[in-house]
Amino acid sequence: MLKNILIEKEQIRKTILLALIPSIIVISSSYFGVLDDFKNSFFDLNSRLINPESPIQIKNHINKVIIVEIDQRSLDDVNREGINWPWPRQIYAPIIEYLSEAEAIFIDVLYTESSSYGIEDDEIFAKAIKHNNNVYLPVVLTKNFYKLTARDEQLVKKISLPQNTTNTTGDFKSVITPIDILKDSIVSSGNVTISPDNDGVYRRIPFFFRLDNYVIPHFLLNFLLSKKVVNLKNNTLYIGKSQAPMVNGKLILKYYSKERPFPTYSASQILKAYLDEQNGKAAYISKKLFKDKIVLIGLTAPGLFDLRPTPVAAISTGIMIHATTLDNFFNNNFIREVPKIILFAMVLLISLVCTYFILQSPSLLRNISLFIVFAVVIFMVDILLFKTSYYLNIVDPMISLLLSFIIAFGYSYATEG
Repeated sequence: MLKNILIEKEQIRKTILLALIPSIIVISSSYFGVLDDFKNSFFDLNSRLINPESPIQIKNHINKVIIVEIDQRSLDDVNREGINWPWPRQIYAPIIEYLSEAEAIFIDVLYTESSSYGIEDDEIFAKAIKHNNNVYLPVVLTKNFYKLTARDEQLVKKISLPQNTTNTTGDFKSVITPIDILKDSIVSSGNVTISPDNDGVYRRIPFFFRLDNYVIPHFLLNFLLSKKVVNLKNNTLYIGKSQAPMVNGKLILKYYSKERPFPTYSASQILKAYLDEQNGKAAYISKKLFKDKIVLIGLTAPGLFDLRPTPVAAISTGIMIHATTLDNFFNNNFIREVPKIILFAMVLLISLVCTYFILQSPSLLRNISLFIVFAVVIFMVDILLFKTSYYLNIVDPMISLLLSFIIAFGYSYATEG
């Protein structure tokens, strides 16, 4: 009996020692980011295969977002009227007027210089924006130094958040703002300078940016704060009553698997609807369609250089990222990472259990069957978690399983034949 106890203790000791090897390798590689590219690829695959195609597939989902795109169709339609790009800014005036019943209009286009069509062009545009009282224009934070004017400083103070807001990113030197006449017309503003992940894909979005003594919010954030969709408690971002699931100052977006999941219209379609209404015709697109919606206007034509890759599309756009961000906020469905401590505990558990069972029997067929069962369980857990907006990072558990199998089976074969 004593002999059996000693054998069992020795078996446990070998199991622990052998299991520690893959665990240490996996945890170390995770800490140093060795396998980040693989993890990103699996995240993208999950986004394409598991996420719903569009908001309409989700029960009780809040659908607030509509996109108006300056696409190739719009450029061609306006060009047929003898107007080339860049358009006179007064072209946007009827579009804004037609969207007057929207809760907010975000125009993701930079107006940092006066119109080449003259001051009157800017005045017509500014008047339309001011009359609507629901338009937001972006600012661009930069790491190059530009001396701010008094009007620039005034806008920065207007849009900035408390200085001790946590989770700020970047260390910007200056900000490029809309021209003065537009500063006075907009409701608010925010930053659109956002860096992608290391592989160039936009998965994670920061919302607080440091500019000297100011904290500049993301383009959408002041609107969300004003509508109490989000709030700052103790200088930390909350969505409703729950703390926003920030990781290193960023939120992980949950994209729909369909490349164009939101209702989308060409800018030229809105212009036509406006003209039809003015001429007493039945509008092709009803004005009521935009009532209480959030409308995003932005560039999507290939030649206008606002194309950005996302987990679900190699070629996407800035307004699609903004639309996804808004949708995630209104439905509080950002992706939440499984905490590292749980992930590493899972890695250790997989190594221990796999090693233990393999040392119990040297049978290759049995051990391969065991490996397949473990792999299927890991994949199923990953799928179930991702469906509920939790990201497991399947690479670490799978590498742990593979290394444990190789090490334990190799040791068993070497010692027992």
